[in-house]
Order: sequence, then structure tokens, then C-alpha cells
Amino acid sequence: MAELKTLLFDLDGTPVRTRDASWELFRQTNEKFGLGVDTPSAFFRLFNQNFYAALDERSGNGAAHPEPEAVRRHFQELLRQDYHLDLVPGMASVVHALAARYTLIVLSSNTMEAVRRILLACDVAHCFAHVFTGDVTPSKADAIGRFLADPSYSCGRRCSPHYQESTPQRPH
Repeated sequence: MAELKTLLFDLDGTPVRTRDASWELFRQTNEKFGLGVDTPSAFFRLFNQNFYAALDERSGNGAAHPEPEAVRRHFQELLRQDYHLDLVPGMASVVHALAARYTLIVLSSNTMEAVRRILLACDVAHCFAHVFTGDVTPSKADAIGRFLADPSYSCGRRCSPHYQESTPQRPH
């Protein structure tokens, strides 16, 4: 069996408690666009599949039939501006200990700005080598595929919170 070298974290709900905060932000998007996602449980069911695909589907069902991209932009802007959370108590120590042995990567439906702000505020940004976010790679499955296809992602930390992941060009 190969030695474990890399750990992937889903930021929201794993090292960061996000349920109430993410629902409160999404509630504003829901009200603006009339998406019919009127309860926290309905919101969290969107995560049973790819969140952005589920959000795009709901966008076509609103009274005004908003453009999915407008809905996505609105929610992501709220995340960029107003999403301020702390790590679960004790998680910073866990992250620091793991970073000493493994390459750590974040996968999140959140935005790069919000993830960077949270990691910096909690003094763990330097522990993560790469961050894949919903505004860069909306599908976590695609992000995992990119990670698996490129062995350089497991080559350690840059010790810098300046993540430079980008969406690969799609063939035409």
C-alpha cells in the first residue's frame, strides 16, 4: 500500500462550523431571486449533489426565472464580503500537526476570498498547499480529478496563502 502523502479537506463543515452562517447568506440570495429554498433543510439538501449544479437548477424555477449565473454571482459576492468564521475549537492544532507530515489541500464550494480570509484569520493559511474553490472550480469532482491527474499537487506546501489555482481551459 502506498504511503499517504496528501489530505484533502472540505473546509465548510469540517474544520469550520458553517451551517448557520451559510444559510443566513443564502437566505438573502433566495429572497432576492425567489428560488423557493425557504428553509435551512431545503438549502442543505442542495449539497446532496454538486451545490452549483443544484443552484443552477433552482434558478430556472424562480418566479422571475433568474439567470443561474446572476444567482451564483450574488451568493458568491455575499460569501466574499460577509462570510467570517472561526475554526472548530482545537482544529488549528490539528491542521498544524497534519501539515508537518502531509500536503494539505482545501476543497470548498466557497469563494477563494472567503477561504483565504478564514485560513489567514485562524493562522493556518500557510499549512495548505492548494485551495480549490467554487468560484474557480465549481465541481469538487473536477477539482479532485485535477488533483489526481497532476502529481505535483502532492509536492508539499508553498508556505504562502497566495493560492494560484485556476480553471483549466476546456477544449472547444
